[in-house]
Amino acid sequence: MAQQRTTTQTRPSAAKPTARQSASTARTQRRPAAGGARPFQMPFEKQNITIILAGVLVIVLGYYLMSISETMGSLALDVAPIILVIGYIIVIPYGIMYGAKRLKAKETPAPEQTNTPAA
Repeated sequence: MAQQRTTTQTRPSAAKPTARQSASTARTQRRPAAGGARPFQMPFEKQNITIILAGVLVIVLGYYLMSISETMGSLALDVAPIILVIGYIIVIPYGIMYGAKRLKAKETPAPEQTNTPAA
């Protein structure tokens, strides 16, 4: 019994692409955005940056107070750590989140009112 060898034929370019080819082209093709391209917007406004810089200054003040006092003094053990906690835990997160509700309200469109006839 003789085994016959089959040769593979190449498909013409107009033929249907294979699943692998269509998946790779789907990833590389650009799709237009639904609402068009949005312009770049800074994530923080001037007020946010000012509050964050104030938090950095509070932190610098805390480290400065810690460095100028005695090692076992009350300034280095009590006051400076409290100032550092205020800077790290309160002021900087407040600067990051400031205005988040206002921006969230601005992005969500108001629901449209429908005119329904009175019965």
